[in-house]
Amino acid sequence: MTRLILGLLLSALLAGATVITNTTCTATGFATVSNPSSCSITVGTGVTTNASVSGGFFAVNITGVSASFPNLQAQAIPPLPALNQPPTQATASANGSISAELATGGPVRPGYIAIAEEVFLSTGLGAPSTDTADITIGSLSTTCSGVGGLVNPPVATCSGTLGALNGGPAFTKLPFTLGEPFLFSADISLLGSLSSTLLGLDGNSSGNGSLLLGFSFSDINNSPVQVYAVPEPKSWALLLAGSFVLAGWSFARLSQKVRRM
Repeated sequence: MTRLILGLLLSALLAGATVITNTTCTATGFATVSNPSSCSITVGTGVTTNASVSGGFFAVNITGVSASFPNLQAQAIPPLPALNQPPTQATASANGSISAELATGGPVRPGYIAIAEEVFLSTGLGAPSTDTADITIGSLSTTCSGVGGLVNPPVATCSGTLGALNGGPAFTKLPFTLGEPFLFSADISLLGSLSSTLLGLDGNSSGNGSLLLGFSFSDINNSPVQVYAVPEPKSWALLLAGSFVLAGWSFARLSQKVRRM
């Protein structure tokens, strides 16, 4: 019984985080396919429009917070149109999102956040595709984007206060206010769109992306400060109910011992 209640309490403490992934594939003449982790439409022999997301990870422990989307892929390939018909279209998208309300213990005070992050966005050389990644930790944020096309070579840039670099790791230590709740979110999205004519495809609209992130906190003396997930309101109710049940169960056991004496 004790283990069950403790398990419910632990679940309540981690209920503030959500990890969502989604993929969508469309092609002219085919039904749209949407699934949490992957989609695929076979538009011809050995030719597919597809997208995929390899998981999504979020963890809060005594050493800090870690989150990742290790691999996203999207490739849009439309079917060839029939004779004297307009061009056909295809799109492929892959998305991942993590969000949580977090907090550090103790009174409100100045401190530091140490961040290790790696954002990778790669776009195809063909028709325009757009890849984006956004990270927010309280008042700190980073936005990365990559756009590919026939005229300009693929370019991806990152801007913001977190100092992310596209295609490589970044390590940052910044001032951060401790002792108050803050919002953490990480989003990564790939979108490719392509058309085809009787002369063939007008390029290769594809994208690849990944996001890896970890951060921890320390006070002004560089002593570690623990971070934890803030339960949602319904989780607080579960936490309170579990505490009452645990207290009642302990009281009942104590009463039994007293009667036996």
